Amino acid sequence: MSTTTASQSRIADVLKSLRVDPRSSGVSTGSTWHPGSGEALSSNSPVDGSLIGEVRGADKKEYEAVVAQAQK
Repeated sequence: MSTTTASQSRIADVLKSLRVDPRSSGVSTGSTWHPGSGEALSSNSPVDGSLIGEVRGADKKEYEAVVAQAQK
């Protein structure tokens, strides 16, 4: 097993133990999660550059829904 593959396996194990999906939405009103249909923000390991996970941002419609909820 290569170093990168071993590192990715350990990362996957940690995320699973924390019940964190490696591809998650970053869009919420505080009470409702939106799918996160916008651009993805990737997080990479500083050790070997392997992907740790991704968080999806809001598209325009989701952004407007979150702002509208915040203004209530």
